Amino acid sequence: MNGSLRDYDRPADRIRQHRQADSRPVVVVEGPSDARLIREAYSGAYASFPTGTRSTAIEAALKLHEWKMPNFACIVDRDFSNDLEEYESGPLPLHPYENADLEAMLTRMNAFRALLLELGSEDKIVYMGGAEAVTCILQDIVAPITRLRAANAAMGWGLAFDKVDLADKIDIRTLSLNLDGYCSALISKNPDPPPKQVLLSFATGRAKLPYEPKCPRGSNPYYRGRDLLAAAGVALRKKIGSCDKSTTGSEHLARILRAIGCQQFANSTWSEELQELLSSNT
Repeated sequence: MNGSLRDYDRPADRIRQHRQADSRPVVVVEGPSDARLIREAYSGAYASFPTGTRSTAIEAALKLHEWKMPNFACIVDRDFSNDLEEYESGPLPLHPYENADLEAMLTRMNAFRALLLELGSEDKIVYMGGAEAVTCILQDIVAPITRLRAANAAMGWGLAFDKVDLADKIDIRTLSLNLDGYCSALISKNPDPPPKQVLLSFATGRAKLPYEPKCPRGSNPYYRGRDLLAAAGVALRKKIGSCDKSTTGSEHLARILRAIGCQQFANSTWSEELQELLSSNT
């Protein structure tokens, strides 16, 4: 038999079968971490189904909508393309996170401030101007990465961002980003990359993007949450704390942030709108 079991998985079929025995509202999400947060934030009131990717989540939602399934919504990352616009303008019960993704949304809440203060040194953070000032510094660090991600989505370069550790390109003493080195690392991970000068032009804003990635809800600046957490991890090792490198990776900080921010997530305006969407989709 060719292929894996995942190739034969049909999330919409699983959800429809589950609905026969469980009448709870259904939330279609991308990954297991999204599903866990939904489960914990709403105390199990919703049945959450991870599908693996944004495209499979939307595909499942389209099928459920075609079947006229009531009381369901689809939550996805907005990421850096504009391909959600066609779905958001239609009847599909789609409810993307604020900003680029879940972690970016959580960093806009007090949960991120709590994370910095809990893991960092309060004296060092005060010296830097406070948690809000530190957050602004981190946002400035990742701004070129946001532009690169948007250019990659627009141009279809297929750059392997996940294969380059952003934290390794941030100076632990000054928090300055080695953008040239980062672009070189991206190029080394791609079989047919654009020239480095092209990447640098987009990253620095000299070359204009066909469209600017933005959140219709007004969450600004726009960035990938784990990019910001990678920068925060470097800062927590020296500039605003004294943590070990092993405890400040972006994935580890993302888990902490989701745990800290779970209740704030549940009480947010975004959450109220999700509940209204589920109630109206009958």
